[in-house]
Amino acid sequence: MPLAKNLPRSATLAASRAMWKAVLLLLIAGCAGAPSVPQGTNALGQGFLVQGQLAVAGKEQAFSARFRWRQAGERYDIAIWGPLGQNRTRLLGDGEHLQIIGPKGVPIAAGPPEAVMQAQLGWRLPLAVLPHWIQGRPAPFGGIWNRQRDAEGRLTAFQQLGWTVHCNRFRDAPSGTLPSRVTVRRPGYQVRVAISRMSLLAQP
Repeated sequence: MPLAKNLPRSATLAASRAMWKAVLLLLIAGCAGAPSVPQGTNALGQGFLVQGQLAVAGKEQAFSARFRWRQAGERYDIAIWGPLGQNRTRLLGDGEHLQIIGPKGVPIAAGPPEAVMQAQLGWRLPLAVLPHWIQGRPAPFGGIWNRQRDAEGRLTAFQQLGWTVHCNRFRDAPSGTLPSRVTVRRPGYQVRVAISRMSLLAQP
């Protein structure tokens, strides 16, 4: 006969409560030790250097330019210029802060990235997540919906953070197969990145 049946009811309830308390403490300890990626964190790992062409189209304005983008962790240095190198502008910052350097090398604005770009340039880029998307993968934060893959298993489309992302024209690279064209859309807005060259940077 099980020993529990020989114990008083109060003792049995106390033992049960103690057991569930122990289980709860183990679960809390396990959750506390699990890695997490806070909202707005890139967690990019290895940096990269990308060159190509950028095109932005909105309801009120369309824009296209050549670009050179250097990313190291969360920090980026993006140079953008028009035909014949005109109106060269640099975007310096991280996931939370952006500084815009004008064609004469003088800072012209600083603040939250998308707000500053929209106010000063008339267009904006989702810089907190775009470094992941141009590498053909979702960001490690934010839900992911409607994943699509091609016959070779490569991720060609997904939705994240209100954007629809399309990746195509894949090419082989030392880190794997990467897209050479990435298009991101949300209602009334589109960003297209055509990559002519990408190289990974060693960690400092």
